[in-house]
Amino acid sequence: MRQIVRMMLSAAVVTVGSSLAQSALACPDYTLTGEQATYSSNELYSAVRHTLTAGGDYNLARCDEPGSGWVTREPDYTFRLTGNAAQRRKLVFRTEAGCDTVLLINAPSGEWTFDDDGSQGLNAKIDFENAAEGLYDIWVGTAGENDCRATLITETFGNAGKRSR
Repeated sequence: MRQIVRMMLSAAVVTVGSSLAQSALACPDYTLTGEQATYSSNELYSAVRHTLTAGGDYNLARCDEPGSGWVTREPDYTFRLTGNAAQRRKLVFRTEAGCDTVLLINAPSGEWTFDDDGSQGLNAKIDFENAAEGLYDIWVGTAGENDCRATLITETFGNAGKRSR
């Protein structure tokens, strides 16, 4: 009888462990690479626009990362910021879309940042004051399950009394 109980407990542990592993696979993974882009702080003084499909199959509500909405497992963009050590400008990511978008970003520090509706209307926006140089993994998701066309806009502001927002 003890042998049967042990076998049943082992099967339960394997099932629970397998479910946890599968749910972890269903979340954003910053170790994966999205479309790569590298810009200097000076280049981003004029906004750069990237068109993409917002949304995905993974529900953030089931993940450890902050926020809610639907994203892909891999980042939409793996973005490298250079040339900001001296300027320490503010780096801004924002979306424009005809649907409710969300932004999830893993910064060079490893910190996760999320926004829903921080820009105009249902668009998302994340600011990094005195932005660190390095990799920013960016997910552009949707608040609902449906995907939509969106634009990710990236730009820098500030430095020696120049424009700010």
